[in-house]
Amino acid sequence: GYTGWSRSTNGGVSWTDRGALGAASFGDPAMVWRKSDGNFYFAALHSSGLGVWRSTDDCLNFPFLAVIHSGGGDDKELMVVDNNPASPFYGRLYVAWTDFNAGARIFETHSDNGTTWSTPVGLSVPGTDVQGAWPAVAPNGDVYVVDGYGSQRVFRFDRQFKLLKVMGGPGKEHGKL
Repeated sequence: GYTGWSRSTNGGVSWTDRGALGAASFGDPAMVWRKSDGNFYFAALHSSGLGVWRSTDDCLNFPFLAVIHSGGGDDKELMVVDNNPASPFYGRLYVAWTDFNAGARIFETHSDNGTTWSTPVGLSVPGTDVQGAWPAVAPNGDVYVVDGYGSQRVFRFDRQFKLLKVMGGPGKEHGKL
């Protein structure tokens, strides 16, 4: 495998190489800490598409948990977690990525336990050559996904993941919408 991790127990003064996640991991790591269970979740490219690994022992080990999405064109995934105890979706994990086998579209999926993931939702228009997506969770549980190079849009969803608004787009001049 290509994806590995290190661990520090002294505030980052020194680090211990913990090795690779395993032969099925292939890079593009994204890690979050989930307040609701105190575990770390690690998303990365997987031999079956996108995978997630979970550490229940403060990053000593990351056993494989589940396939997030099956596909050969998945890339540039990032993950975020709703860590607000007042949110109705406290603890929900979200992953956004580019699927180059689906017209270079941005997709999103979510999970309440890390093992079962929702049906992916396509966010961007096929063929717009977007690469990368950055998800974020607002304090009220709304989800924002900013797409990367290409269409320069922000997608806003409510807590039930209903699309509320699409903002932005390519500008007419450099630095202007």
